[in-house]
Amino acid sequence: MLSFTARAAARRPRLHSSRLSVLASSSVAHQPVSCRLLSTNTPAAPQRAEPPHLATSDTPAAPFHFSTPAKHGRTPPREHPVQRINRELHRYSSTSPVDLAGTLNAWNKLKAGKVAPTEESYHLLLQGFAAHGMLDEALTVVEDMQGFGFWPGTTAWNHILYAARYSTKNEHAVLEHMRAERIPFDLKTYEHIITSQAAQHNVEGCLQTLDDMHTDGLVVNFKSIKTAIKLMSHQGCARVAIDLAASYEKISSRRLDVEVWVHILTASAETYYTEGTIQAWDKVVHHFNTTPDEGLCIQVLNVAGRAGLPELATDVHALLARAGILRQEHHYAPLLNSFCTSNRIQEAFAVLSLMRQSSVSILPGTVRPLIEHLKQSVDEVDNAFVALENIKKESNKSIDVAAFNAVLTAAVELEDMQRAVGTYKYAAELGVTPNADTFDTLLRGCVIARNKPLGDRLLTEMRAAGLTLGAGTYEQLVKLCLTQTYYEDAFFYLEEMKGAGFLPSRNVYEAIIRRCTLAKDPRARLAQEEMKQVGYESSRKFLRWLQAQQDAIGADGETANSAGGAPTAASGVQPKANRPAKSTKHTPRTKPIRHIKVHR
Repeated sequence: MLSFTARAAARRPRLHSSRLSVLASSSVAHQPVSCRLLSTNTPAAPQRAEPPHLATSDTPAAPFHFSTPAKHGRTPPREHPVQRINRELHRYSSTSPVDLAGTLNAWNKLKAGKVAPTEESYHLLLQGFAAHGMLDEALTVVEDMQGFGFWPGTTAWNHILYAARYSTKNEHAVLEHMRAERIPFDLKTYEHIITSQAAQHNVEGCLQTLDDMHTDGLVVNFKSIKTAIKLMSHQGCARVAIDLAASYEKISSRRLDVEVWVHILTASAETYYTEGTIQAWDKVVHHFNTTPDEGLCIQVLNVAGRAGLPELATDVHALLARAGILRQEHHYAPLLNSFCTSNRIQEAFAVLSLMRQSSVSILPGTVRPLIEHLKQSVDEVDNAFVALENIKKESNKSIDVAAFNAVLTAAVELEDMQRAVGTYKYAAELGVTPNADTFDTLLRGCVIARNKPLGDRLLTEMRAAGLTLGAGTYEQLVKLCLTQTYYEDAFFYLEEMKGAGFLPSRNVYEAIIRRCTLAKDPRARLAQEEMKQVGYESSRKFLRWLQAQQDAIGADGETANSAGGAPTAASGVQPKANRPAKSTKHTPRTKPIRHIKVHR
């Protein structure tokens, strides 16, 4: 553990036994030269003479007379060497990064001229060492300051604290020494502390430091509050960052810059903090007139969609349009969700029409928020149907088939096939042409209602409309047939599906296996084998169900055997001892389902 400088001579122990070795560089070759700080026998700096009006002598001061300036102007007073060296030190210390070689060269000039350094000289030298994290050298400078009779105060120890920034242990030691010696903390001290805590991602420590500043009666400076807000934003504490920004702008005349508000906006959007997102968006876009990047805009759109803020979502879309960004499905989906969440269904339907006009694909997940909103009750479905009628009557605009299918899907998932079929029959009056998704949705409702005659009628209408049956249509037809007592048509549609070039999904195979297992149909094993050949793996839920069915069948067999007693020759069943041994050779069944005879 490092020990730090205390009082001079007998009052304090010395920190280092050796003096500072300074590296100086020439202006051309930059070759290091070993040197030492000025010794204590260097003559002190000349004392400045008191001005006449402050003279303590009894002799009255001579009256002051204005002198006529010389022909070529007044000769400027001669500059003291230490002032010239300090100005040179200040120039080297003000560069970014600090020119340590130039600082040491200037210090060596001061030593070569046998000029006593001032307190400012030491502070400028400390600044150079602190900028490069040279803690040992900075401590030696403080020791030398005491040798020249300068007391290292808060400014000097701030440089020491900054030099110790690469070691948390040394930082704590410096701070403990400052507290033990009752060296007051100023804004710069707290700034170094907050910067160090931000580098360590110490949120609690940073907030405690801000509270300590308030207790000491200090108003936090711009750099410290900016560092604290960025720390809170990066750690996901968006609400705390907003509170810090509001409290700072309330007590300070300086406003936070756009960089701080972008950090707040990012944190608020990532954590779905609605109030912070609205406030930060207004600051960044409307106050600072700044355009965030597309990723941040998408995050803000997601917040607007979840919170039901269509105004915010519309504002983001307007910004994207001004920026020339081509809007895709992931831009429109949150806008649609915002209208659904705010119960503005007619505007949500308009978004779907806008997507179709913009040649943007409408995916099943795009309309899912609309379906989830409508399926809350049949009243919502009726209100959506009224909204479709209003669009047709008031604006005479075309209704997108995706909006029409969303209303159908909500009615089907509510298991209200009467309302779904009634809506379907009204398609022509609404100016909607049903597509394959429309019939797939209605067929799914037939599966839920186990209504095969309605399904057959819908299939006839679908073919009459010239629509091609897709994989989803065949899947619903197979499942619909499996709901009936006579389910041979399921295998017919399965073979037709394969002949059309579609690969049956895992759900199709599992549905067939379930139905055949319940009916004790031997084709269940064939379906399992073909499912494995295709490359599907059964889900755990399905395997548990299948095992439960097999256990139940085994239990029923044992019960029947125990009730009938031991098998006898009269019963036509050979005893176990007389039965021929089973062959251990396993012959796998590779015969696909399509080769099984289908009875129609």
